[in-house]
Amino acid sequence: MDSFMFKELKKIEDKSELIFANFYTTIDTNSYMKQFFSSQEQLEQTIARQKKLFFEAITKPLKELQFELIEIGKIHYQRFIPFELYISGANYLQTQFLFHAKHDFKLRKDIRLYFETIRNYGAKGYLNTIFEQDLIFLDELKKKQDDRANSYKELKILHIEWLTKLILAIKSANKGKLPELDFTKCELGCWLEHSDVKDVVTSKENYQKIYDMHKRVHIVEQNIFFFVENKKYVDLLNAYSFIFKLSFSLSNMLTFYMVEKREHELITDELTTLYTRRKLKEVLQNGFHCNNNNITIGLLLIDIDNFKQINDTFGHDIGDIVLKEIAESIKNSVRNMDMVFRYGGEEFLVLLPVSKLENIKKIAEKIRKNIEQNKIVINSKTLTVTVSIGTSSCDNIDEQTFNNIIKHADENLYIAKRNGKNQVVH
Repeated sequence: MDSFMFKELKKIEDKSELIFANFYTTIDTNSYMKQFFSSQEQLEQTIARQKKLFFEAITKPLKELQFELIEIGKIHYQRFIPFELYISGANYLQTQFLFHAKHDFKLRKDIRLYFETIRNYGAKGYLNTIFEQDLIFLDELKKKQDDRANSYKELKILHIEWLTKLILAIKSANKGKLPELDFTKCELGCWLEHSDVKDVVTSKENYQKIYDMHKRVHIVEQNIFFFVENKKYVDLLNAYSFIFKLSFSLSNMLTFYMVEKREHELITDELTTLYTRRKLKEVLQNGFHCNNNNITIGLLLIDIDNFKQINDTFGHDIGDIVLKEIAESIKNSVRNMDMVFRYGGEEFLVLLPVSKLENIKKIAEKIRKNIEQNKIVINSKTLTVTVSIGTSSCDNIDEQTFNNIIKHADENLYIAKRNGKNQVVH
C-alpha cells in the first residue's frame, strides 16, 4: 500500500468540521460517554486529535498513521474507555462521512478503508497495553504460588506459563513460540487424561465441564494466529479476551474443586472415611439439635475392646484393618440422619436424634451385636472383635453442653469396660 492510501478523503475535507462538531456534541450530551473524560478540555483535545488525524491521513505514510492509531488505542484503554465504545465512535463517524459521499464510489471505498484502519490499529493499541499489564499480573501471580500446596501450585504455575507463552507468541507474531496446541498433550491436558484427577473432581459432570472448557480454550488458540498473521486486530482482541476469560474461569473452577477436596480431607478421616473431630467441632459450633420438641439427641461413645493387644499381637497394619472394619460396621448400623465420627485412636462417637430414649440403647446394641458378629479374616484366621459403648442424651448439643454430655457417656463407657467389656451402659 502506498503512502497516500486515503487520498480520496480530500474530497470531503470541507465536511469534516461539521461532522466532528456533531461528534463532540453527541459525546458531550451523553452522560455515559462523557464519564470517561476527566474534563471538558480533555474531551475537546481528544476530538481535536482525531480531527487532525483525519486530515493527516490524506498525506501521511500508512505506517505512521498506524502507529498514531495504536497510541490512540492505548490512551483510550488507559482512560478506561471500553473498546466497544471506541468502535461505536468510529462507526458513528464512518456513517456521517458516508452520508456526505453518497454518489462517489471511490470516496466511499476510502472512507470504509480508513475507518477499518482506525478500528483495527486502535484495537492493537488496546491489545499492546493489555499484554503489558497481563504479563506483569501473571508474573506476580506466579510468584504468589509458592505458598500453595504442591499439587495445586504446580497446576496453577503450568496454567500461568501457558498464558504467558501465548501472549509472548502473539506480541512477537511468532507462531513457533505458541504453547502446545493439542489440548490432550499440554500439561493440563495430560493431568486431565492421566492423573488421579477424579480424586479432585469427584463428579463426572464437573469433570466434563473442566474437560470441555479446556478443549474450548485450545480451539480458540488454534485459530488465533490467523488473526495475527492477517493483522485482524479487532478479531484478535476479541479472541484473546475470550481466551483470557475462559482460562481464568477454568483456573477458578479447578481452584474451587481443589479447595473443596482440601476441606473434605480436613473433616474426613483418611483411614476410616468417618468424620473427624474437626467436623465434630463445626457441628457443635452450629449446634446439633432438632426443631421438633419431642426429639432427643443421643450420644454414643464407642471403644474397641483390647485394641492394644490386637496391635501388639498382629501389628499396626492389622490394627488399621480392624479400625476400618469397625467403622464400616458402625456406618451400616446407623441411619442416614445419624453422624459418625472417629473420636480418638480406637474411639468412635455417634450423634443420633431419637423420638424415644430407649431407641438410643437399641441402636447402641445393634452396633455392638453387628460388630461382634462381623468375623474379620486375617491371614486365613478369623478374628472376633468387640466394643464397649457408653451413652448419654440431651435436648440439644452445642459447644457449651458437649463437655457435660461426653463426660456422662465416658463414665458409662468406663463402667462397661469395668463390668467385662462388650456391652452397652446407658
